[in-house]
Amino acid sequence: MKKISLVVLMMCVCVGGDSFFADTVLASFDFKKSEVNVKVGVDGGENNLKTELNLNNVIRTADGRMDSEVGFSLAGEYLVPVSDIFKIGAGLEYLLPRKPDKNYEIKFAYLPIYLTAQVNPFSSAKGVFFKGNVGYVVLFDTGKFKDQFVSSVDYKKKGGIYCAFGTGYEFPFGLVLELMYSYYRSEVKMTAVVEELNIIQYHKVGVNVGYKFKL
Repeated sequence: MKKISLVVLMMCVCVGGDSFFADTVLASFDFKKSEVNVKVGVDGGENNLKTELNLNNVIRTADGRMDSEVGFSLAGEYLVPVSDIFKIGAGLEYLLPRKPDKNYEIKFAYLPIYLTAQVNPFSSAKGVFFKGNVGYVVLFDTGKFKDQFVSSVDYKKKGGIYCAFGTGYEFPFGLVLELMYSYYRSEVKMTAVVEELNIIQYHKVGVNVGYKFKL
């Protein structure tokens, strides 16, 4: 099997006089065995909401927690083998809009873009794997959040860190099952008479069902 070698140059700069050091790392990826995993998920989540109100530089904080609706997600990942047991790649997920609580009219959605790593450590159970994701998440709100305030309100949204880890099983015929814990962080800032910053931390545990396509 022909392999394509990529040379990744990592520069380690040491500040000390005029000394500079560089290390070259050679990584071999077998693109002939790369794969795409397309999946759907169902999850239950919980929101941790921290609100900071700033009036004349006097800051008051409040913390709250609420369960969101059961949600669904769509995702796709591209993976490349580095060895017989280790794969790396990138992924994109879309959490379909959901309410932070049944009493809210506001809905939110997340779009994380991430790097992923997967390891299959058991030679006697090659289908079992563990994986981790890390990346950046974009926040979408699809309700009347901004419209509840006067038009002069300065309204800004900001994404943040996304990370996830879990385990799963790959069947020989291409079906993939995953159980994942995921964390998403974002912010909503509004400024009128009072500056209000809402730090939203969303946690969920979900089950994903996917199909793996060999390229």
